Amino acid sequence: MGLTAFPNGISSFGVPVIGAGQIPTTTASYWFVSSGAGSDSNDGKTPSSAFATLDYAIGKCTADLGDVIVLMPGHAETISGATSVICDVAGVTIVGLGYGNARPTFSFSAVGSYIPISAANVTIQNIITKPSVDEVVKLFYITGAGVTLDTVDYQSVSTYSTLQFVLTTNAADQLTIQNCYHYQLTAGGSTQKWIQLVGTDSTRIW
Repeated sequence: MGLTAFPNGISSFGVPVIGAGQIPTTTASYWFVSSGAGSDSNDGKTPSSAFATLDYAIGKCTADLGDVIVLMPGHAETISGATSVICDVAGVTIVGLGYGNARPTFSFSAVGSYIPISAANVTIQNIITKPSVDEVVKLFYITGAGVTLDTVDYQSVSTYSTLQFVLTTNAADQLTIQNCYHYQLTAGGSTQKWIQLVGTDSTRIW
């Protein structure tokens, strides 16, 4: 018997199965995001009716239920300030699909642009971050407890640099940073503190 195509995807016990099974299991909601084919006027419930932006999808999540946001391969967004994407709903997992440079990419276009993570137990997996301007001050500002950054890779572009990957407050306890690959061509002209932990407890960096 030959292979069978499922153009609309398949589900097992409510869990969408795409590619190599990168999507975590949950009994809550799945939300899909695609900058190429999505629209924030869609319902976001399937890849073919995806939202266009991550922040809009976060706003659709319910706190502490275990909602999962799936960023489709090739998804791209520009972080132009401190409010482009705000991770302010607890218990949400954001997972990017794809491999290599086909993974979802977030470009930071201003020195003061960053992604704040204020909610607890937020996980971000399998994305690329990069600056599109020189000396971005920081990429992630974490004030929530139980946050995980997993395979959140950093790639510098041309001579652009970033001074800081993560800055926390003392509320960012139980922080995990793992499997992250960072490559910067040019050192920043100002002082670099790549991961700055301010009074956090039980931090794991792998």
